[in-house]
Amino acid sequence: MTGVEAGRALCRLLADPARPYRAMWERRGVAYRGRDLNQAAVAKVVAAYLVDRGVLSEFEEGDWPRARRDWVRSRLSGALLTHLDLEVFMDAFAFDVGERDRLRHILESDSTPMFVPGEIRLEGLPDRSTYAVDRTRDEHVLGADGLPAYHRTTQTVRALADDVTACLYLFDADAVTVEVSSGGTADAPRQVSEGIWAVVLTLDTPLRAGESCDLTYVTTFDYREAPAPVLRRAALPHEVELEMAVSFEPTRLPAAVHLSTWATVTDPQPVSSVLVDLDERHRVSARWTAVRAGLVGFSWTW
Repeated sequence: MTGVEAGRALCRLLADPARPYRAMWERRGVAYRGRDLNQAAVAKVVAAYLVDRGVLSEFEEGDWPRARRDWVRSRLSGALLTHLDLEVFMDAFAFDVGERDRLRHILESDSTPMFVPGEIRLEGLPDRSTYAVDRTRDEHVLGADGLPAYHRTTQTVRALADDVTACLYLFDADAVTVEVSSGGTADAPRQVSEGIWAVVLTLDTPLRAGESCDLTYVTTFDYREAPAPVLRRAALPHEVELEMAVSFEPTRLPAAVHLSTWATVTDPQPVSSVLVDLDERHRVSARWTAVRAGLVGFSWTW
């Protein structure tokens, strides 16, 4: 994934003395050696923002700029800049709406599609442009064998047109069954692209434009071998609230859990990760309200 032009545009805004963003990082360290930016100072502003959002604890704030120096450098250069990373910088520096839209447009025109290689084949399936998923909550439970034991999803679907009767559930596992407990019914999974499957969720009651309904469904996995230790969901191009919670069996706790982002579904490794701690219930959770593209979620190691 490349976002060189977006990275350059981001740096120009951060370095512009006529804008308030430069003063924000200069309070933490001035530019030096003829450079327009002090990337370490920029990283300190981002770290403070992550503490405010609850992604980092206060004791991690001081170490984060040094530990993530390569992460910051690669994002500001645009070499590995994703939409999710861009949102973090724009939120940390409180960019105005016009600048946000311009940067998003630059990155969208310079980015690799999320689903590669190939295209998703959705002929004859519900038109995703006729509805929006405003809220999604995933509850993922891992058993003593380290395999998914339970996965429950709750979504709020809002119609953008009249007579919306169904929506699509896309995922990257081939051996699953989906049962809807409230709001509709599910059909059998079908493959729609390399490594991507879809289930049609038919609503109990058709929606007119502007109407919403809640869907709750449980996904049961039948893995023949252990899957990748991740839980992730694709971000959508409209404003959306995503929430995830992953619970671990006390007898099989992970060595580490990271809050992660991926640029595409074919990425074997996250493009960014932040270490998070389990709570007293052996659980991690996160909530996103400003995601534009790519995937967000958790990754862990045993």
